Amino acid sequence: MNSVDAKNVTKLVIETLDEEGILSNKFFDESKFRSRCYRALTSSDIDVEDHKKILELAISVADNIILENFDSTFNSLVDKGILAETKDESGKTIYKLNK
Repeated sequence: MNSVDAKNVTKLVIETLDEEGILSNKFFDESKFRSRCYRALTSSDIDVEDHKKILELAISVADNIILENFDSTFNSLVDKGILAETKDESGKTIYKLNK
């Protein structure tokens, strides 16, 4: 996708995310999304009219940002001693609030 189309599509996607309430998610970062979505679109061969592929790409970018920010927040809480990170019997990471 060319840069002009990518910029316009990114803007439309952000407007849609805002309408759907995604931008109010505390773990979503609009500036990260804007730049990553734009870069992903310009480096893809997605047609500007292929709304399904654009949506799939946007959801993937948004999910990655939310997970990154969520992980960062939890790691920060562990570093500060607010949460304790342990493993359960199956080896899954669990978090407990320190008292």
